[in-house]
Amino acid sequence: MTRGEIFGRAIVPSPPPKPDQAELSKKQTAWRKRSLARLEKARQATGSGRGEWLPVKYVEYDTKSGAGFRLLDDNTLLTDGRGAANETYRILIRGDVKQVAAISPGRADA
Repeated sequence: MTRGEIFGRAIVPSPPPKPDQAELSKKQTAWRKRSLARLEKARQATGSGRGEWLPVKYVEYDTKSGAGFRLLDDNTLLTDGRGAANETYRILIRGDVKQVAAISPGRADA
């Protein structure tokens, strides 16, 4: 007996109907308008716009595996490549920021 088989006959589901592309496009446009309006309303409510990248002073930086960092002239940190595949970074900064919203992972091709 195989999965879906009843009384020796396999049950073959009928294929789903093909979606109407014009209707899908219409629904997607409406969803996009609603989503953008919701996001704009949330942005205005919080008073935040696009984030601004601000330089900080690195006080300490290291990795769990002991891989090294080098502070470059452009105030970025470059690892020496000895880090583990699933690394943990610890970076202590000082700067005139109230909240950190993101940290750029940088480029793997540097």
